[in-house]
Amino acid sequence: MFKVARESEMKRVALWLLKLKKTGTHGMVLSLTGNLGAGKTTLVKFIGKICGVDSLIVSPSFVLLRIYKGRQDIYFVHLDAWRIGKGDLAFLGFSDLLKNPKAIVCVEWADRVKQAMPAWSTWVKIEHISARQRKVTVSYQCE
Repeated sequence: MFKVARESEMKRVALWLLKLKKTGTHGMVLSLTGNLGAGKTTLVKFIGKICGVDSLIVSPSFVLLRIYKGRQDIYFVHLDAWRIGKGDLAFLGFSDLLKNPKAIVCVEWADRVKQAMPAWSTWVKIEHISARQRKVTVSYQCE
């Protein structure tokens, strides 16, 4: 668990999360949950920048999915599940994205499609403590 008092402290959380990435046959999945304005997109932006994404990372709320190229052939995937269901993930090619061992897939509002999230997902719950403080809890299953 992390307590974050400033937006820039989310970088520390992002660095720690990326250390959890293992090499293997599938990509890393970060399943993000939390209320509107909790800091999900902020965390995703830091993860992307650390992975070497040079493009401006913006919320995929209206396009649902954005794929960026990072350094060392990393595919950085940012998905917003607020308006979609499990079937929509299949339509977006979600399972194919997961097969790429160099993919880092960040799914905002993952609790809305939790039945479609792979068993190896790392769940990141961001909660408001106060107007400026957040609590970030990391687990391997959705609560």
